[in-house]
Amino acid sequence: MRHLLPLQIQSICIAIDARHVQEILGERPWVLLPGARSELPGVVSWRGRAVALFDFAAVTEGLAPLDENAPRPRTVIVTVRSGALAIPVDAVREVREVPNDALQPPTVTSQRFSSTEIEIDGQVMPVFDLVAFIDSIEGADGASLSSESAAALH
Repeated sequence: MRHLLPLQIQSICIAIDARHVQEILGERPWVLLPGARSELPGVVSWRGRAVALFDFAAVTEGLAPLDENAPRPRTVIVTVRSGALAIPVDAVREVREVPNDALQPPTVTSQRFSSTEIEIDGQVMPVFDLVAFIDSIEGADGASLSSESAAALH
């Protein structure tokens, strides 16, 4: 069995592995970091530290990028490997327990960092692989997620 958390970002629904979720918060202000990667354009304060902000628009076709003047109503804090990410979203649904065989190769959806999709409440959505995303970030420039967030403090 897998536990998935469906998220809505603008008009797109994406599921993530619920094991990574640490906290679901309301709207959170964030700070843009000049020169930051488009996927991690800024930071959010969480439990007294700076956490990298993940913008799904940078890896998803059809989404408008984050706007620091129009924060999204919910923020999902996830931990992956060595660090944490703050994911601004428009809506969060309840965690769903799904059998492993319900995960299928993508035929309806196309999402970078997703090798499976799932139907939840009649809607087919990609299952976003946070680990694969973090591996691509850490592999691209040698930096870890926690060092990206730490750099924001200096």
